Amino acid sequence: MYEPKLIVVRHGSYLSSERSLSEDKRPLSEAGKEEMKATASAIRALMRAGEALRIFSSPTVRGMQSAEIIRGILRGEKVVALPLLEIGSRYIIGDYPKRIAKFATNLPPHSMTIAVTHITHVMDIVAARGNRKPKEGEVPCGSGFILAGGTCTPLR
Repeated sequence: MYEPKLIVVRHGSYLSSERSLSEDKRPLSEAGKEEMKATASAIRALMRAGEALRIFSSPTVRGMQSAEIIRGILRGEKVVALPLLEIGSRYIIGDYPKRIAKFATNLPPHSMTIAVTHITHVMDIVAARGNRKPKEGEVPCGSGFILAGGTCTPLR
C-alpha cells in the first residue's frame, strides 16, 4: 500500500488588471491556463495505478478553473469547492490553524489529494505538515509542493 500524497498547488496566473471584477471573480489568463496544464501533466506523472484521486479547490473563479484543468487532464470525477481554501478564510474561519492542519494530515491511505488554493494557504499547508514554511517568492502561480510522509518536494 502506498503512502497518501497531498499535492498543494497555487492557482494559475489570473487577470489581476480586471478591476471591474471582485478579487474572487477574476478568471485565469491564457498564461494561467497553460501553467495549469503543465502542472496537471507533472501531477499525472506521479499517479500510481489504483490510487484514489480527490481534488479540492478554493471556490474562487481562478481556483475552480485551475482545479478543473487538473481534473480534466487527470480524468478525475469532480472538484469539491472547499471554503477552508478560500481567500481570507484564515481570518474568518474559527480555529483555522487546527482545521488546515487536520486537512493536511488526515488523508486516506493509497490516495492522492490535490488542493488548489492561494499563496498563503499553500504556505500554511506546507508548514502544517511540519516543513519549513516557503517564502512568497518560492510559490509562483501554477507551482506547488508534493507532501508525502515526512518529505516536501517542489512540484515541476
